[in-house]
Amino acid sequence: MKKKKTLKAKAASAILKPVGKALWWLLKVAGIAYIILFIVYYFDLDGKALYHFVEPNMDAHFTNMERPDLTGTPYGPKEPLE
Repeated sequence: MKKKKTLKAKAASAILKPVGKALWWLLKVAGIAYIILFIVYYFDLDGKALYHFVEPNMDAHFTNMERPDLTGTPYGPKEPLE
């Protein structure tokens, strides 16, 4: 014979069901994020992206940058600070 749910049990079920669904959704999202981050770590994809995409752009930027001529700077002992 089936037991009938009491009013408290129905209320608890109505509250816990959405909470359980939200926790299950959060667990699935966290699992997918973990898998993606592990793949990035295992194959060193972040380093490869930096090497192939970021570094050439930075190299082009800093190669064309204006710099002061350091060959005219006098070389010798510095004056003591007072």
